Amino acid sequence: MKRATRPCVAKVAAAWLTLAAPALAGCDPTGTGIPPEDIVVAGVWTVVTVDPANPSYTELLATAWLHWTRAGRRSLEAPGASVRIVGESGRSVELVEMPDQESCFKTEPLPPHLHAPTYGTCYLASASPSPLAPGERVSLTIRSPAGGVAEGATRLPESFWPTGGLASRGGRCLTEPDKNHRFSWSVAEGAQAYVGGAAVDGLDPLIWPGDSKLYAGEPLHMTGLPFGRDSTEMVFPREFGTLFTATGVSAAVTDMLQTGLPEGATADVAVGAIDRNWFNWIRLATFETLFVNSIFDTGEIRIPSIFGAGTGVFGAGVRWKVAVESRLPAGADDPPPCGPVAEG
Repeated sequence: MKRATRPCVAKVAAAWLTLAAPALAGCDPTGTGIPPEDIVVAGVWTVVTVDPANPSYTELLATAWLHWTRAGRRSLEAPGASVRIVGESGRSVELVEMPDQESCFKTEPLPPHLHAPTYGTCYLASASPSPLAPGERVSLTIRSPAGGVAEGATRLPESFWPTGGLASRGGRCLTEPDKNHRFSWSVAEGAQAYVGGAAVDGLDPLIWPGDSKLYAGEPLHMTGLPFGRDSTEMVFPREFGTLFTATGVSAAVTDMLQTGLPEGATADVAVGAIDRNWFNWIRLATFETLFVNSIFDTGEIRIPSIFGAGTGVFGAGVRWKVAVESRLPAGADDPPPCGPVAEG
């Protein structure tokens, strides 16, 4: 159903699994008709990692990417904010302002780190064990230096686990060289969708063609677009390949990774269950708006989940990770297979 009023039409290009923040210059997200003096535009992501081998272990990674609009003029940065996430248990986490953008965009294989936007201020928190638990309802409060308050709320999906023969030992498993493997998992209650991500090493010098040295020596990031709440399997690496053309990877490498990792390659792989806020924010995105366009300047705004003196997305996810090695078994101490080989 369409809303009766639309107080603000803004633009965004949502980089997959990173923040997707709209440019709000000159518009009024409060619907009052008077643009507030201090509006925060935010992408805030709360991710709890669980360990299939140790269900009592959890790890929190929370990031926020902020910029201000003041009296209709956009600021490239948003220093001095207070960003706090509180669980229904009463436990909380305060995100710390970081001195550089890269702190928010490390080489994690899944939410929310892939590539950084061109401007903004990074706020970050991490903790183990996580003060926030899978299945817990959490709330967000952002306070600007001028006193404006933006808020959001969501519920983390419940924990979920690998199934169907996908096992690991010491967090590691083996894939057959040049073969795809089928990753499957149990249902995560409260999940709106599932996503997969991987950071692949061992492909240089193949992956960066021509004179491109920008990413030389860096992992190749691969991301699977969202699978619905009833989909509990995906094929690795074939269905993780949606970043290839955007990053300029050669066609030969694209074709190669459709059939499996080459021998000797390794990958940090994660599968995540995401909440409704996260899914609603990115579900209408196309390939172009996800990966090609400037992430603040083009693309239609998604469904916001931050309100008050601000707008944007407050998304939550739960994930598990596994380290993949592409090689043939060499002995009894080898890790187990990463699930069955996917034919076809």
